[in-house]
Amino acid sequence: MNPFSRKILVLWLALLPQACVSVNADTLPPPPPSDTTRLPSQKIVEINYCGNRVTNPRMLRIYLGIDTGMVYDSALIAAGKKRLMDTYLFSKVEVLRLQKIEGVHVFVLVTEFFYWFPSGGGDIIEGRYGDPKQVWYRLRLGIGLQNFRGLFETFSIGATVWDDKALSISWSKPFVPSPYFFSIGAAAEEYPDLSFPRRRLVANARVTLGRRFFANSRSYVSISPSYNKITRVDSTDLPDSRVTYDEMVTQWGWVTDRKNRSYDPTAGWYIHTSLTTNALYAGANNPFLQWSNDLRLYHEGFFSFDRFACKITTAFRSNDAGPYRALYIGGDGSVRGWARDQLGLTAIMNDYAVWSGEYRFPIWRPTPSFDLPIVCDYAPSLRGFYLRADGAVILDAGEIWHDIAHPFAVNEDGEGFGFGIRIMAPTLLRSGSFDVVWPFQDAADPRRVRYSLTPAWHLYLDMYY
Repeated sequence: MNPFSRKILVLWLALLPQACVSVNADTLPPPPPSDTTRLPSQKIVEINYCGNRVTNPRMLRIYLGIDTGMVYDSALIAAGKKRLMDTYLFSKVEVLRLQKIEGVHVFVLVTEFFYWFPSGGGDIIEGRYGDPKQVWYRLRLGIGLQNFRGLFETFSIGATVWDDKALSISWSKPFVPSPYFFSIGAAAEEYPDLSFPRRRLVANARVTLGRRFFANSRSYVSISPSYNKITRVDSTDLPDSRVTYDEMVTQWGWVTDRKNRSYDPTAGWYIHTSLTTNALYAGANNPFLQWSNDLRLYHEGFFSFDRFACKITTAFRSNDAGPYRALYIGGDGSVRGWARDQLGLTAIMNDYAVWSGEYRFPIWRPTPSFDLPIVCDYAPSLRGFYLRADGAVILDAGEIWHDIAHPFAVNEDGEGFGFGIRIMAPTLLRSGSFDVVWPFQDAADPRRVRYSLTPAWHLYLDMYY
């Protein structure tokens, strides 16, 4: 091969790979776009939690209705935030979104309330063993824990000391994500009878299963077996000086809560209605059916910071339940101005209707806010703790009778008018109440009213409504 032919062959071999690459490039699909042109995913790839010192993250995730792999939905998040706030376990719930190429990173920020809550009060009761001259004392103490174990459960214990001795314990649990809930409790109490010379011992248990309906309602069914022992204190040698019997009580109830807020509401209403019977096993009592109601109404007052609150409670029975099942009214949470259970001693009563109302107004502007040492580290919602004082004008009235078919044949009434002070701790969602109320009562002559110049006082934790 001459030199010219060799040069042509070398040049052709050198250009052959370039030709192949050019041909293949024309037949391949275009390269994928770079990350800067790809649309970001709307799926949740990560959920972060902040502020839940007690609450289990699973509970937050369930109530918000979100999980990894789901498409982020702002409407779903808004509904979930409302569900969390409606538990009254958080002072603030925020959900933040961080969009990245791989998906949405969600940050759930909550501020938890202080979950320990005390309860209790004291009573000076005029009348023991049917003798109005005998006075006995009762001190009620209790402590509860909301959001127990971080699972939205409630655990509480209570005790009563002095002439009335009692011990109680209870636990309730929601079966999330289902709408059902469950509670169980037990109590034992030994106390003097109000109408007869005898002491009573009651030990009972209670199991409740319920379901939530809609956004603000729930229904439940409960069963409560009890053991009762009654001992006479005046003639223990009589054949009937000691009576023991068992009883089984069942109850169905419905609750709707439409208050604008759980603590110190200014508008809305609340109702609890129930049907109770001992028809399964009445023991020494008569079988009966009882319809009970608890209605609470709230409305703004004449001025911007005033409010009107009232509570109406009723109980109606199908028949006389017997002497061991008599009803009484009176005291804080009922007709103030009278001692607890002071009305209804004149006969065996089975039905009542009670009105309790008060007009609240500020009398002491809020104190400067401050942080509670140590406690704020456990519950950041207590930062900025402050107190305020409200006054209250009180008017209560109640009527109790023996037979619903003849309400004015055997009956007793009681009314009370007075004033109260409420020491409010909004950051704790708690209050201390002190009332001074003068009792009065209708006389046999309808033109006259019996009244007392000596007021009754009531000291208790938390308002009843």
